[in-house]
Parts: sequence; structure tokens; C-alpha cells
Amino acid sequence: MFASSINCLLYADDVVRIASPSRLQTLLQQCEEHSYQLGYRWNPLKCAIVAPAEDTQSYSLYNTAIPRQDSFPYLDIPIRPGSYTNTSELIQGNINKALKTMNQMTAIGVNSTGFDKLTSTRFCSQIVRP
Repeated sequence: MFASSINCLLYADDVVRIASPSRLQTLLQQCEEHSYQLGYRWNPLKCAIVAPAEDTQSYSLYNTAIPRQDSFPYLDIPIRPGSYTNTSELIQGNINKALKTMNQMTAIGVNSTGFDKLTSTRFCSQIVRP
């Protein structure tokens, strides 16, 4: 039976490389070579190495060390070593976003029953009855 593994996730300009410690620096070198061939440049300081604590090897792009982190968000989903989702960080992030959005909506006059009277009047005069 043929078995394959995925070592790269791509969505627009978000990229994840997945590899063993022995293979990762080779993949990073391939990314670097690809960027030279096509005329773009990765930003190593916007990259992160998410690896188990026992992996003490340092990794680099363009001779610049890539920082290590306990988890890193990919498409707003925090990933931790072993390609696992950091569930508690994901939930807390979603709570924070919801509270921020609710506060922004309150600031423009939205409340649990809709818009306050001033916002409703402005909305009506600007859009409904110009």
C-alpha cells in the first residue's frame, strides 16, 4: 500500500512546513532557493519554529535564525508541537475576538434590542431616507 505524508500547508501567503528535525533545515534551504529563483523573499522574523522541547537545533533562512515558539497561529488556529491544535489558546482567542467585536458594536450604538434611538435616526436619515 502506498503511504504519503504532507509536509506543507498552503493558503494564500500562509505557509506551514512540517518535517522531522533532521529534514527541516533542508526544506528551509529549498524554500530559500525557490525564493531566489522567483524573486521574492521570506521574512524569517515572521516565521516560527514550533518543535518539541527536546529539539534544540536552531533553524535559519538567509542566515537569520528563525525564532522558536510554544505555539503559532496558522489561519488563526494555534498549532503546537506535533501538529496539534492548542485548544485552550483557540478558545481564549475566540472569546477575546467576540468580546472585542461586541464592544465595537456597542460603541456604535448596537445593543441587545437593536440600535439605540440616535443610531437608528442617523441610519434612517443617511440610508433609508436620503
